[in-house]
Amino acid sequence: MHLRNKYETWYICSKIHDVKGERYNLGLKLAEDEKPEISGYCYPETIAGFFRAWLLNEMHLQLLITLNKFQVLTAGQLTRLTGLSYTETFRLLEEGISRGLFCRNTAVDSKWNQVFDSIYIVDTGGIFALQEAGIPYQKLPYTSSFDERIAIARRNIYAANEGIKNIPNNLLFFEDIVERAVHEGVQSLFRDKVVDKIILYDSKIADELGIKDQIQFFLAKLSQNNKVYDLSEAKENT
Repeated sequence: MHLRNKYETWYICSKIHDVKGERYNLGLKLAEDEKPEISGYCYPETIAGFFRAWLLNEMHLQLLITLNKFQVLTAGQLTRLTGLSYTETFRLLEEGISRGLFCRNTAVDSKWNQVFDSIYIVDTGGIFALQEAGIPYQKLPYTSSFDERIAIARRNIYAANEGIKNIPNNLLFFEDIVERAVHEGVQSLFRDKVVDKIILYDSKIADELGIKDQIQFFLAKLSQNNKVYDLSEAKENT
């Protein structure tokens, strides 16, 4: 395979057959006689009512605050970042989706197997709750593409696995600089201050594409002045 930028993103997205979206009024798994908890549009008073009735509480809010900080997270990442059990995290997410705080995207292949863990983002009601709590909303455009959302979730693997409460500003995907490394050499990257970075890559994807040896050649050189971090190993523990 010819090494090119975004090769990992291309590999993930090439496997996607469909993306299922779930939010308070769309795509929910409801019993035949069950109705959504929110019918129509979600208003600030709708969310206020849930909090006043204790159908939403500080546990949902803490999950919302964490998700807002990182923009896109999986349930496993939220579990690691909040210290909650996976069961408790998933329960809060399910309640938050049906009550307008969160929405969920799930990518599947042609056999309906998940391509990537389901990702969660802040929904309309979550924006209202953040405003009420005096916390700025870290805007993620609703027009953002799925590959952009996946990239954010993959970036957050590092923070979740290392237990870091904020996103490091020196994270860099190897797939974003691979063409430069191939055509101009690693030294050109060093000259452009690609140093003291945490360089993220996925060895499992490289192996499946048959380019692991090529990737390791460049990463060995980059590791002289940077930390190289394998997302595939971290992901298994997240």
